[in-house]
This record gives sequence, structure tokens and C-alpha cells, in this order.
Amino acid sequence: MRYSPGNVRYGGFWIRFFAVFIDALIIGVPFWILDGLISEIDLDESSLEIVGAMSAIASLSVGWLYEALLTSSPRAATLGKQAVGLRVIDIDGSPTSFRRATGRHFAKILSGLFLAIGYLISVLDPQKRTFHDHLCKTLVIRA
Repeated sequence: MRYSPGNVRYGGFWIRFFAVFIDALIIGVPFWILDGLISEIDLDESSLEIVGAMSAIASLSVGWLYEALLTSSPRAATLGKQAVGLRVIDIDGSPTSFRRATGRHFAKILSGLFLAIGYLISVLDPQKRTFHDHLCKTLVIRA
């Protein structure tokens, strides 16, 4: 489905917040359980540091791949965005590439800096775009 500026409804702050909450549960709960299981294993200090580093790398990698792969898929949305009826597209209406979705994922770090102003600007933006949407030339629309 192609984006047409005349009949589009943009995804606002609160619906996007709820989608992120759903995604955080989907990604976070399995890691929380895994960390709990690992903490029950009797490890020495050195092994514990290695396991902790591996867990952090796995968490970052899974979060990135989850978002980038799903956002660049034909559904154009993470499971959280799909649940609330949102899609991510390029500003010209075309599907988002894996490369752009990757950039968008990591640009969210910048949106979160300085009291999350990068997210809050979506409240005032006519297209409900965040700082990372502006950087990566994307839109979040209602499907």
C-alpha cells in the first residue's frame, strides 16, 4: 500500500509509546528470565563478568535485529506497532530498507538524550515525527 499525503493518519505520541511498551515486554521478558536463571548458577567473578558482557551484547543485538528486520519487512512494523495498527515508511511513501531501519533504531539514542526531547517533539510536529524520524526520513502512520 502506497502512502498518499492526502489520506494518511500519523501515529501520535501515546499510541507509539504503547507500541514501544509492548515491544519492550516482548524483548525484555525473555532476557529478564534468562538473567534470573543465570544468576542462580554459581559463577566466579571473572565468569560472571563474561556472562554479563555476553548478555549485554545479546540484548543489544536482539533489540537491533528485532526492530530493523521487522520494520523493513513487508508488514513495516515491529510486533508492538502491528498490535496498535502502525507502520513505518520512508518520507516518500516507500517501504523502509533494512539500512534505514538500522539507522532509525540507533538514532533513537539521540532522541532519548536531553530529557527525551527528541521524542516529545512529535507532539508539536504536524506529521507526529520524532527527532529520529527526521534524521532518517521516516514516518509512522496508522495502517
